[in-house]
Formats: sequence, C-alpha cells, structure tokens
Amino acid sequence: MTPREQLLQQLWSDINAAMEERWIDGCIRHSEQHPDAPFADTGAALQRLLALGADRRDLALLWRQASYETAFGTLYLMGDTGIDLADFRGLHESILSADPSGLEGRPGSAPRKKLDPLLELERTLSEAGIQVCVLDVYPSASKVRLYGEPPQLESARLYFAAQHPPMTVITTLGAKWQAILGSQPPEENG
Repeated sequence: MTPREQLLQQLWSDINAAMEERWIDGCIRHSEQHPDAPFADTGAALQRLLALGADRRDLALLWRQASYETAFGTLYLMGDTGIDLADFRGLHESILSADPSGLEGRPGSAPRKKLDPLLELERTLSEAGIQVCVLDVYPSASKVRLYGEPPQLESARLYFAAQHPPMTVITTLGAKWQAILGSQPPEENG
C-alpha cells in the first residue's frame, strides 16, 4: 500500500469512528471534568441535544459528515497551497494556538452564525443589556433606527455614541420619530 493509500485509509477510519457513538459520552464526561478545556462547551451542547430527544446515531452522522468535510478541506488546502510537505511536520501542535478568537478552542471561542445585519445588531445590543428592536441600519449615514422604551433607547444612544465611528440613533416612539443624538430630528413620518 502506498503512503497516499495509507493516509486515505486512516482518514476514513477516523471519519467512520464517529459511528461508534462512544465519543458522545466521552465528550460530555471530559467537558464536565475540564470545563475550561478546549471545546469543553461541546459536552454541554451534546447534553442539551440529548435532553431534547436527539438520537445518538443522528449526532454520530453529523459528526461523521463534519469529519469528512474537515479532512476533505484540509487535503484540498494542502494540495492547493504549494507548500512543501516538510512544512506540515508538527503543524498539529500549532492548531489550537492559531484559533482566531485567541481562546484556543475553549468555551466561548466558536464564531457566531452570520445573521441578517439587523438581527446581529439586535443580538449585540441584547448582550449589552439593551432591549430594543432594530428597525433599520444606514451605514453610509452612520445612523440606526430603533424602537423601544425610553430608558433602553437612552442606553442604546450611549452604546452607539461610543462606537467607532459613532452612530446616530433615531428612535420610533409610537408614531413619532425623534432624534436622540444629532443636530436635527428627522421629519415626522406619518
């Protein structure tokens, strides 16, 4: 068997290992024992899915697909970069430190799903403790239009004033428009 065939055989062995399902309990146990370890948040996610009635085989099939996609993507990049294979020696030792979040795969390091810009902004504000509805964003004019209660809108105004560049907050109070920050309020929209 050639080294190429050996590598592909080993990759498929690793991909199909997901179907043994024992990784599920091992992942949960490891996350409970080491809550700050890389990917420790995966154990809690698995517990939530199981509590909701997820089938272990379905979880294994998802893990298998993710493993395949990772192997395929890695092999594709290796062939596409033109880097000498000798440059890949020991590369596995650097993967955690290359995590763009800087958290080395630890809980909180997973990137968020890309949402519609309005939903993303609303979620960002919610995480800052500001409960408002984002109606529109006008990046070219550095303005955002929000709906909410006056104290929450004031918090939003302060939040956006501290951004770079600062954003002007336009709020909708009932049927009236009012500028909280800026020189002139926009005309009332009937």
